[in-house]
Order: sequence, then structure tokens, then C-alpha cells
Amino acid sequence: MPADETSFTELIQQPTRATDRLVGERALRHSVLPWIRILPADAVDELVAEFVETVRAAAAVNNMTPVAQMLVEWQHTAEAYADPELSAALTQAHQGGPWRGAGARPLT
Repeated sequence: MPADETSFTELIQQPTRATDRLVGERALRHSVLPWIRILPADAVDELVAEFVETVRAAAAVNNMTPVAQMLVEWQHTAEAYADPELSAALTQAHQGGPWRGAGARPLT
């Protein structure tokens, strides 16, 4: 692996060093998490902030499971953005009252 790349394993095994590199280098983020390119810029900023907080908290308790879970959740977010129909459905303004499922009768 070239010296300028960080592996997912390094993110987990050396969280502080890897986090500093991931936050500071956009190209590095794209090489470690290629699906990040699908996210809008503000979502990438949110992901990076959440990643830093989660890595620090997980390292404090010596359990990186929360980091893996957070990354899986963000990857699913990227998958939603990648599907134009799903993205539109999830980002459109909600009309009416609480959603109660397809075919539900209006509340009276």
C-alpha cells in the first residue's frame, strides 16, 4: 500500500493517527471510504465530525465496534443518495400528518 493511503485496519488499530490523516486529507478519505464521494459536501463534514467523536469515545473504552457500526450506517446513507428515487423520497417535504403506511386511512 502506498505511504499516502490508510487502510480500514489502520483506522481501527491506530485511531488517533489515522483519524488525523483522514480528517486532513480529502483524497485519503476517498481512498479509504470510496462511497464517501456519493455524499453531499455537508454530509461529508458531518461524517468526519461524527467519526472523530466516535473514534475517540470508542478508543477510550477500548472497543472499536461503535466505529464500525457508524461507518456501516453512513455507507447506507451513501447508498440512499446513490438511488435518485429513494433520495428524492427521503428528502422531499413531508405532507400531511404522521405516516402510517401505504393504504392507511386518514385520521378523523
